[in-house]
Amino acid sequence: MERREAPQTPCVGGTAPDAEAPVLLVLENVHRTYRMGDQIVAALDGIDLRIRAGEFVAIIGQSGSGKSTLLNLLGCLDRPSEGRYCIDGRDTAGVDPDAMAALRRHTFGFVFQSHNLLPRLPAWANVALPAIYAGEAAASRKRRAATLLVRLGLGERLDHRPTQLSGGQQQRVGIARALMNGGRIILADEPTGSLDSRTSAELLTLFRTLCDEGHTVVIVTHDPQVAATADRVIEIADGRIRTDRTQRMGQGTRPPLQPIPDGSRRWANQIPEAVKSAIGTLLAHRLRNVLTMLGIVIGIAAVILAVAIGQGSEQEVLEKMKGLGSNRTEVLSRSYYSSGLGSQRGSLSQADLDRFSAFSFVTGATPSEEKPSVLRHQNMVMSGTVYGVEPAFFRIHDFPIVLGRNFTEGGARSSGVEIIIDASIRASLFAPGEDPLGALILVGMVPARVVGIAQIDGSSRFGRRPFAAILNKTFSYRISGHAYFGHLTLQIAETVDRDVALAAIFKSLRAWHGAQDFILFDAEAQREAMLKAKVILGLVTVSIAGIALVIATVGVMNMMLVAVTERTREIGLLMALGARRSDVMLQFFIEASTLCVVGGALGTGLALALGEVAQVVTLPFTLAFGWRSAVAAFLCASLAGLGAGVVPARRAAQVDPVEALTR
Repeated sequence: MERREAPQTPCVGGTAPDAEAPVLLVLENVHRTYRMGDQIVAALDGIDLRIRAGEFVAIIGQSGSGKSTLLNLLGCLDRPSEGRYCIDGRDTAGVDPDAMAALRRHTFGFVFQSHNLLPRLPAWANVALPAIYAGEAAASRKRRAATLLVRLGLGERLDHRPTQLSGGQQQRVGIARALMNGGRIILADEPTGSLDSRTSAELLTLFRTLCDEGHTVVIVTHDPQVAATADRVIEIADGRIRTDRTQRMGQGTRPPLQPIPDGSRRWANQIPEAVKSAIGTLLAHRLRNVLTMLGIVIGIAAVILAVAIGQGSEQEVLEKMKGLGSNRTEVLSRSYYSSGLGSQRGSLSQADLDRFSAFSFVTGATPSEEKPSVLRHQNMVMSGTVYGVEPAFFRIHDFPIVLGRNFTEGGARSSGVEIIIDASIRASLFAPGEDPLGALILVGMVPARVVGIAQIDGSSRFGRRPFAAILNKTFSYRISGHAYFGHLTLQIAETVDRDVALAAIFKSLRAWHGAQDFILFDAEAQREAMLKAKVILGLVTVSIAGIALVIATVGVMNMMLVAVTERTREIGLLMALGARRSDVMLQFFIEASTLCVVGGALGTGLALALGEVAQVVTLPFTLAFGWRSAVAAFLCASLAGLGAGVVPARRAAQVDPVEALTR
């Protein structure tokens, strides 16, 4: 049980009928003032009152006399501005809000003129509300709520909502709710004000029965006929007790009623109920919540799609970087490429190739001079591109020889021309199952013998057309007809400082040629530039999606703040039933979180559905989804819910219960 004990000091004062029942409530010189603009209004002006256990007390007075203020003070919904209020010998001065909530939860049961039932809940669930904040298990509180309703003649109305009940039935539900946690003291504010005379008489008879069973009943009314049913009538005017008379003696001493203590598993029992209540509240305002949730759905979907686009572009970049190779530097002839491929002789020569091959930090060097050619084998003809390369070409570009062998250094001096082809040429010139190795192919008019089949990466520039390669020297003499070329690829050792190696290559070429008639293209620099561009693009895309998510979170926060204003009376009711500030905060936290979590799940589903559509529709970019991005987006939605619920939850917890109940 969580209640905090106030200092137990004796309380004296006021007058009460001479009876053996112990004094339960004591007010000593109590004042309650309010500030209205520049004026101070005294609602209570020096109240001295003692109420004994088991009394049936009626407080009467005209509107504005202070009787409702007195009832709020008795029920710990309000505090005196001056004076002293003791409950069962315990002074309430200095008691913190949670301890006051415990007093309301275990000592008092409130019955309101307007019933104050939650329309979204059935009768039994309205009755069970106080037990939720006491941490009672769901099964036991439902059993006791049903028992109370059966006792009050509503056994066939357990699952009826308030709108399906008459005014008298709703008031009986309110009384059952007041008894849920024991109802040691029942405080009723104009309980018959909205009822007909017959129903009012039945209700007053019920209050009499409860009093005879040991409950202390305090009714506030302006109707003298209602007051006539009480044991004791206190008349208030201008915030003071005008008369205090006993009309009949009670039933004598009764054993004091014991409150039902808090359950030992408060959070374990309360959190599921808060989730159910949050879902019910959200369903009660479907359209508004769907529109609010739409922002979260779009924000989460945008985040997931942004990450998918980023991951897809990263995969594309990595594929392209595979074509660039590892530690490769391309040397391009400026004159060769500035006037169009092959339109004039390049500035690179076999001498440059031989010199670079002798450098200690160059682990491989190869040209890749190309020429479109017609390829023939027997009666099969096709077009392809023939390249003049060195044996290191296939290692440098990571094109494995899947059948046969690579060129040999002596191949250029042999009597025959050797050629390596790719799978597409093999499929076009040779029958299925036919062994191409050793077969002769005419490259234009030059016969060449197939020595190998290479696997060419289709994403590289060599995989755009059918590929065939001949040793560079043979290519120069027999195919291109000149010893110059426009493209040279160098592979630099990984142990060498790259900047130093590039500087050496640049200075050597400039010295050999006497001019800067070449362009150096470094694969690593290109790799870094592409990665940097990818990172920047990803950050921009995710930032835009993040902004959308932030805007959606602000929308949820705004909606929850509106909900706090709209549900102020409900918040006041929950506090009257014993809800702590933390309970109210938990309710709004869970509502905001539920809204965002559901929106996050829908947003994740939407993004994945769009990804499936993208598989069918041709897009200029690639989407790559991963479970990490989906989980991260879902967590973002949950965090957004927590962030959106902070301010509304704190505002709800700060609501004054008296002011809230008057709305």
